[in-house]
Amino acid sequence: MIQDFESSGLLAMAAKKYRVIAFDRPGFGHSERPRATIWTPEAQADLIHAALSMIGISRVIVLGHSWGASVATALALKYPQDVGGLVLTSGYYYPSVRADVVLASGPAVPVIGDVMRYTLAPILGRMMWPLVLRKVFGPASTPRKFERFPKEMALRPSQIRATAAESALMIPTRSL
Repeated sequence: MIQDFESSGLLAMAAKKYRVIAFDRPGFGHSERPRATIWTPEAQADLIHAALSMIGISRVIVLGHSWGASVATALALKYPQDVGGLVLTSGYYYPSVRADVVLASGPAVPVIGDVMRYTLAPILGRMMWPLVLRKVFGPASTPRKFERFPKEMALRPSQIRATAAESALMIPTRSL
């Protein structure tokens, strides 16, 4: 979500040299994530491409972080004429067997996941928040600028579902 980049100071630093346009991916930040769509990296790339086209932007340098790196890669592969460069950081590029991915997918399951997202998941998320920050920034301490990060937004049931759905897409499938 955009707040990841705002709280890090990255948007402000980039804006000193470049025109910066930041989008929340579907279900993150202030955006919605309709359930009728499976939000693969390609589907999200199509949405971002359409948004850029609507505002008359082409030949972009795209930054993709974490799961967004797959979206940025899909955008470049599908619309190479409109992508002038990629900056990929800490990305997920290949599905691999990981227990955390399977466990994190639970809130995306209809009915049972819905109950989890509105009850257990937000409580566990708040309890685990300090541990997650230590893991993300360790061995260094969490930078003070991340104190402004809107954790309540990140722990909303709708965003928990978006995160879980993307975790489910990271589960490898066997090809025949």
